[in-house]
Amino acid sequence: MHRRLKVEGHGRLPLEVALMTLVNSAPACPNVLQLVEWFDSPDHYSMILERPVPCQDLQSFCEENSGLDESLAKKVLLQLITALKHCESRGVLHRDVKPQNLLISTDSHNIKLLDFGCGDLLKDSAYRSFEGWFLLQQERSHYNTLWMYLYMDISKLLVFKLKETILTLYLEPFHWIFLVLWGLSGTPQYAPPEWFRRRRYHAGPATVWSVGVTLYKILCGRLPFRTASRVTSKTILNFPRELSTGKR
Repeated sequence: MHRRLKVEGHGRLPLEVALMTLVNSAPACPNVLQLVEWFDSPDHYSMILERPVPCQDLQSFCEENSGLDESLAKKVLLQLITALKHCESRGVLHRDVKPQNLLISTDSHNIKLLDFGCGDLLKDSAYRSFEGWFLLQQERSHYNTLWMYLYMDISKLLVFKLKETILTLYLEPFHWIFLVLWGLSGTPQYAPPEWFRRRRYHAGPATVWSVGVTLYKILCGRLPFRTASRVTSKTILNFPRELSTGKR
């Protein structure tokens, strides 16, 4: 059952539709993808979205062009900040900022933020969950072998069944095993340190963090952190030599 939200003048809408309705309300932002129409069904809903032409997602654009130069990365960053400030003004938290959720015009290099499926209403208090995360937890001393086999079997299945879904096994201190299934919605490589430390985060700092990870990814061609332990440690980031000192 999809969570629904009442929007003035529109009734109760599926959360993703409601959030897009809020951010698309006039005056609209040119850096946020427009919702053209949507249709409700008993067990699902369908959305018709704006399709800029020509365009592709920023991740694919970076891969095909071996990343972005600094001037283009700056242009993308400024547009992303504009889009996120617009979302904030509408009381919406996107919560899944990453290159895959940005469309870039291959002609003008203008971008549009899309995919509010992991979003929520903005609030001052802390959020205590990331949409799409499933966490299983057991004592390592008794269940290490069991969880390892479970990890291997499920990951093989997911490779064939779920696009962009990865199963990662984190062996954290204090003899706990965290089996984290991600990619269904929300992306933990872009999650802030406080989520891994305390399982809570605030909208503003978490958004700033995800923007920083996105900028690193489009400039350096890789993620700054590969595991949760590196996110929370005092890891020194490595930057390509060709990147100017001022951008590091």
